[in-house]
Amino acid sequence: MKYISVIILLLVSIQSAMGQSLEDKIGQMLIIGFRGTEVTSNSPIYYDVRDRNIGGVVLYETDNTTNNNERNIESKSQLTQLTDQLQDISSSQLIIAVDQEGGKIQRLKPSHGFSAYPSHLELAKQGTPEETKKVASDIGQELQEVGINLNFGPVTDVMVNRNSMIISRMYRSFSDDPQVVYEHAKAYINGLHHEDVISVVKHFPGFGSETGKKTNGIYDISTSWTEKELIPYKKLFADNDVTVDAVMVSHVFNTNLDSRYPASLSGEVITGMLRNELGYDGVIIGESPQAVFISEEYGLENAIRAQVEAGIDMLQFANNIVYDEDIAAKTIAIIKEMVENGDITEDQINASYERIQTMKSKL
Repeated sequence: MKYISVIILLLVSIQSAMGQSLEDKIGQMLIIGFRGTEVTSNSPIYYDVRDRNIGGVVLYETDNTTNNNERNIESKSQLTQLTDQLQDISSSQLIIAVDQEGGKIQRLKPSHGFSAYPSHLELAKQGTPEETKKVASDIGQELQEVGINLNFGPVTDVMVNRNSMIISRMYRSFSDDPQVVYEHAKAYINGLHHEDVISVVKHFPGFGSETGKKTNGIYDISTSWTEKELIPYKKLFADNDVTVDAVMVSHVFNTNLDSRYPASLSGEVITGMLRNELGYDGVIIGESPQAVFISEEYGLENAIRAQVEAGIDMLQFANNIVYDEDIAAKTIAIIKEMVENGDITEDQINASYERIQTMKSKL
């Protein structure tokens, strides 16, 4: 029965792709951050959703570009109204995403009327995978109540370096044991799925060995990363009792995997390793090409081109370090030109589009 359902989903997504323009299919590949606690016809995001057919938006509680404490989130009632407005102007199911891991990474805070949740490390230390599933289900329920349908979690990094500022010291990893990470990540995913919330595992190919070393401003894990950091991913991909909706690829250098690009721009990591070697066939999301250390080193347009060529399905623009209200229109134009110039094929766009629609069909 499961295989029949998958075949039906594929047929529906292929038929849907045939009826969409190239620009509309490219629009579905974008997740855009924006300013505002409401959406009106004066809001740039209004036209991105209605006219450019973007695949999703990402919400933040603070605006780093203006030092404003209120970007998209004020309260439960306000947030519900905002997500309703966004879905109303979208011609298809819109992804509405947030980082709600628990612990220190929690965009929806008690000050907004939401519950406080333990960090990944606390979950694994204090409880069983079944208890982790319950917490993730509670997170999913609160997200669903306000119209959010995708959570950037769980963190699937192995805590290789206990002094890592990004992962370990923020208590974002479940454990230094890959088996424990896998078990709790699986539970977390299934907890979100219980509430029909899409899960994104991160940060492929592993950020848990980060030592603070950087190359051109980008974290360099070339001498600290080991293949054991792939174990949770391999186990999740092989487990029939869990579905990995999406994988986020991170801005980390590993010259053993690619001597030129960080993972988030690397065809060797994204298509070569994640897609071909590990056999992952779901949606792949890239970290934001707007990140200052990425755009300064490669240029924003080149970073966008590199992500698409590498095999990223959905490009995420946080729009919260650098703000560009026209980023969706610019990116659609860049990717369309890539197709027209033969840099990539329309078949690649169709494949990404179909994976995105299959993921959305689970909502």
